[in-house]
Amino acid sequence: MGSSERSAADAGTILTARTLGLAYLEENRLEDAQAEFTKLIRLAPDEPSGHANLGLVYLRLGRYQDACASDRPRGGRSPPMTPTSGCCKPLCCG
Repeated sequence: MGSSERSAADAGTILTARTLGLAYLEENRLEDAQAEFTKLIRLAPDEPSGHANLGLVYLRLGRYQDACASDRPRGGRSPPMTPTSGCCKPLCCG
């Protein structure tokens, strides 16, 4: 498989993970949504929607510390806009 074919396959896998994660979130299948958003973050770590939606899953599960940690990529940079930015700080940080 050439690099352009690989890129197309990667893009398809990323889109599938995001779409499935959102569908599972809508159906309140939180563990399944968590798995898909975790996969999305692994495949596309700079994609803010993976971090934001995983944070939302954690909020719904009552995992406030994890929600706070998930609202930024591992490199320490915060995504530009996330639904969880700042909203869970009182719950997990006092």
